[in-house]
Amino acid sequence: MSYQFPNFEIGDHLTVPLAGMKFGQHHGIYVGDDMVIHFTGDDGATATLVKEMLGAFANGRWISVIPYTKSDRPRWKVVQDAEMKLRDSASYPPYSIWTNNCEHFVNLCKTGKKTSTQASALNSVIEYGSQALFGEENKECVAILFKGLVSYLANYNSNCSSSASNYSSSSPVTVPVPATSPCALRGSEATTTVLLI
Repeated sequence: MSYQFPNFEIGDHLTVPLAGMKFGQHHGIYVGDDMVIHFTGDDGATATLVKEMLGAFANGRWISVIPYTKSDRPRWKVVQDAEMKLRDSASYPPYSIWTNNCEHFVNLCKTGKKTSTQASALNSVIEYGSQALFGEENKECVAILFKGLVSYLANYNSNCSSSASNYSSSSPVTVPVPATSPCALRGSEATTTVLLI
């Protein structure tokens, strides 16, 4: 199948909808010659920076461009940073839905700041939802559990180009609980085990 793409400019922040999901975007940097650099993989453990054709990045989905102001970094510098991180991808930090996802990578190249509005929004939903559903005294414990489960699910499908599947497991999931949390027993590191069905 052949795709016809609009003329993107080098350094453009591209997004495509996450496959199989009603919300969320996958992010990449357009580097010219119909190529995109983005952070992807089959799961959280294998996620890495890759450079591939626009068609592979889009995977049949609509590509959008995130607009930036003229005061942002020069486009050539954005591409240079993305290419440099790609060349040194062995030392690039591992995937984390909270601190190092595809949007973090693109924003780091575009603005010099490692941010993700999607991760921040998800974090807020979990924290406020935990408080609303389980009360102020239980919100931190429930939020830790939900964040652990979201991380678990993300690590089994960090490839934003593939379909969202395999979210069920008959194996227990262990979620670490920080020693500083009121959920931890006697101030030590604790874990909570959950069975996904």
